[in-house]
Amino acid sequence: MGDGVWCRSFDLDAGTHFVPVRVFQPDEGSRGLLVWAHGGSWHMGSVEQWHLATEELACVSRWTVISVGYRLAPQHRHPAQLDDVLTALAWAEASFGEENGPLAVGGDSAGGTIAACRSLRRCSPTRRSIPCAPRHRTARTAPGRRRRRDAPRRGR
Repeated sequence: MGDGVWCRSFDLDAGTHFVPVRVFQPDEGSRGLLVWAHGGSWHMGSVEQWHLATEELACVSRWTVISVGYRLAPQHRHPAQLDDVLTALAWAEASFGEENGPLAVGGDSAGGTIAACRSLRRCSPTRRSIPCAPRHRTARTAPGRRRRRDAPRRGR
């Protein structure tokens, strides 16, 4: 466990299935709530695999982070993943209320797409979305990213 953050794991009842969540709460109060959808290209990842990253996110940000273990493709087609994150978001709203600061939803890579989809489905000016998709060195060297020397360039 990180300094100043405690953790608890449990399953949310979504009616037809259970959604695993892991809550990371700062010891000294929270600045807000962040419902987090992990990355993994839609077909891999879990709250267990993202434990260290989400724990550090809670520790550094001083926000309560709710990591969601959404159902994975290809066994579960879209919008199953979004529905699981919305289940966790509704639980967070009901369990923590507005007195705990702002409520945001975010994610990395595929999870960032889920966060953006949530914004489209449940648009509200009081909600925040934090989609993240870091660039990797391999992405910059992929054949589709290389420029031909003779290719026209914008602004030149």
